[in-house]
Amino acid sequence: MPKNEKVKQRKPTVIDAHLHINFGRDYSKQLAKKVGLRYTPAGLLKDMDENNVARALIMTVPGQLEDGKKFSKKYPGRFWVAGSADPKNLSAETLKTLETDMADGSIRAVKLYVGYQHYYPDDDDCVPIYELAMKYGVPIIFHTGDCVSTMARLKFSHPLTVDDLAFRFPDLKIVMAHMGNPWLWDAAEVIYKNENVYADLSGLVTGLPEAYKDEYRQRMLERLESVIYYCGADHLMFGTDYCLASHADSIDYFSKLKIRKADLEKILWKTALKLFGRGERV
Repeated sequence: MPKNEKVKQRKPTVIDAHLHINFGRDYSKQLAKKVGLRYTPAGLLKDMDENNVARALIMTVPGQLEDGKKFSKKYPGRFWVAGSADPKNLSAETLKTLETDMADGSIRAVKLYVGYQHYYPDDDDCVPIYELAMKYGVPIIFHTGDCVSTMARLKFSHPLTVDDLAFRFPDLKIVMAHMGNPWLWDAAEVIYKNENVYADLSGLVTGLPEAYKDEYRQRMLERLESVIYYCGADHLMFGTDYCLASHADSIDYFSKLKIRKADLEKILWKTALKLFGRGERV
């Protein structure tokens, strides 16, 4: 091999545990443009292929499930889908659809938007969904932490609210999306205390131009290292919150964490595969 020729290192395997496919939404397209993304199905697949992203979990909102399932079927073996529902307007038909999709693997999780829809995770109206989730081993994902809408209520999305639910239903697998940011330490304690609680690390840093961006990213890296040293890496998962960040930038960022290689692999893909994969390999 010539002296000046560099050895091309194999990129790590990655599973993105949190992305969105709002390709037709003007607001999302504007954000993607600021990040520098080609926000189209082809652009997403290219981004995933170039960065060795084997799978990605698509987040949906109530009414968007069929779009997510259709997209997943169009690109078999690349995407999983998280269904959604509004527990305050839960019909028998919605529950039936959720059960069918859980049973056949069409959805691998259910995401609930507690801060946006104004209820606590342990609200009794949610119990029918939780019972199905426990029956089929499907995780429940909560949007936790910061909410972008001024109409949202942060008291419902604080990560400490998950503790009561985890205690009440120890067999329910729970994921705190965004690790409750900015309350990372509170989220870390909930994970440390409860064996059935996980978190994805999506949205903690973005590709958007912001004041003090470099300083923030460095401080966040240090905060993440601290909480990992406290609660471990076993229950943490990589996520981009695509289109808020590119895979290349996000993977490079998390790879800078001062943690063991085995722990980085858990975060980048192993835990997500265990939680959502249903025996699949990557």
